[in-house]
Amino acid sequence: VGVDDLHLSLPYTLAFLPNIRSVSIKHENIVYELSKIENLTENIKVATIHKKTSSETTELKIVTLEKDNTTIAVEIEQNNDKTFLKGLSNKLPKIFCDFPLIGTSDFTLPFAINNPNFNPTEPRDGVWLTDHNSEPKILENKEIFLNSVELYFELLGFAIKNNWENLFLLANTETPTEKKWFSKSWFEENIQKPIRTELLQLPLVTLENGKKTSIQNEEGKANVYFPYHLKEEVRERIWELEYKLFPNKVPAKKDIHNWYE
Repeated sequence: VGVDDLHLSLPYTLAFLPNIRSVSIKHENIVYELSKIENLTENIKVATIHKKTSSETTELKIVTLEKDNTTIAVEIEQNNDKTFLKGLSNKLPKIFCDFPLIGTSDFTLPFAINNPNFNPTEPRDGVWLTDHNSEPKILENKEIFLNSVELYFELLGFAIKNNWENLFLLANTETPTEKKWFSKSWFEENIQKPIRTELLQLPLVTLENGKKTSIQNEEGKANVYFPYHLKEEVRERIWELEYKLFPNKVPAKKDIHNWYE
């Protein structure tokens, strides 16, 4: 594991494994310490982790939810009584089998997932999610992922109810790049499709007036008009025009590039 990967994954490792209270990186004189765990609900917890150097202490907060040994995690920031979701680094391993599986950083999920019972590949660069459904290890891995979707919906509901900001970060549902250990078709049908179907009807989009609305209305028609163009400056000009015509149908200007991505 590279040092950069270690810095990214250690806060999640401590949140997933609270029996490990601290980890030191001696040659850098840095300590990651699990300071406290608070319950937001019976099943939703927030772990406060301190990154200590000789000159400063940085605080990180990781939210976790668990079911049947499956835990998902996202990072948040709390400021002025508001909670902001933080994006997962594209270099962070997204799959943990207690410890990070290096090689899963490009596995596009809106959360990191851990289960000690995952059946990883031999080089520990992924978990078997192929179409060989007679294989018990593959079926177990798939069941873990299905559990993670349930936890994701629980987190999403809590975040919406409590007016968390940056909800677009929970809408990152791209299909991961196909690999030898992973079935693209299984992921699309069992993970991506249910998530996207649910996302369309939830009030995830912040409008310019601060109110939140869903991407589609109850009839399945577009409820929000997202500016779409390769160039940022063109997207902003499209937004200006759309806002004049449909002020309650466009996302907040500050979010348009995030929704595009």
